[in-house]
Amino acid sequence: MWHLPSGQQIVCLSGHYQRISSLVWRGGFLISGAEDNTINIWQASRVITNSNGTHSPLHTFTVHSMPVTDLFCGLGGPRCRLFSVSLDNTAQIWEVASGRHLLSLEFPAPLSKLLVDKMESVVLGVSLTTLVYKISLTEDQQSED
Repeated sequence: MWHLPSGQQIVCLSGHYQRISSLVWRGGFLISGAEDNTINIWQASRVITNSNGTHSPLHTFTVHSMPVTDLFCGLGGPRCRLFSVSLDNTAQIWEVASGRHLLSLEFPAPLSKLLVDKMESVVLGVSLTTLVYKISLTEDQQSED
């Protein structure tokens, strides 16, 4: 993390063993997803005020069995939901502050990107071949566009 006005490095976080594929900043949390199949959630206030040099993630998720390709974090402050997609054909949904795993969604193909509507009721997963899959979290249906 860098202090932008001065250009000085504040802290260096280490928590992944392969390339980071997605970063999200939401409500005081820095969330990283990587090719090592993991997602780390860092609480910024703990990282910045911890002067002993050790900076462990608040949560580490290891549910994905292949590289994490994209992250989306909804609204709602500390209780916001985190959506992740992976090459393992799944999307996972988490509550950020508690780290609670809420739901696993299966798609017919590996996913590279995801979009979530403002109400967080529809998830669009984009495959590597650019097919778009839609899953409604409020209805019992799935479609391919």
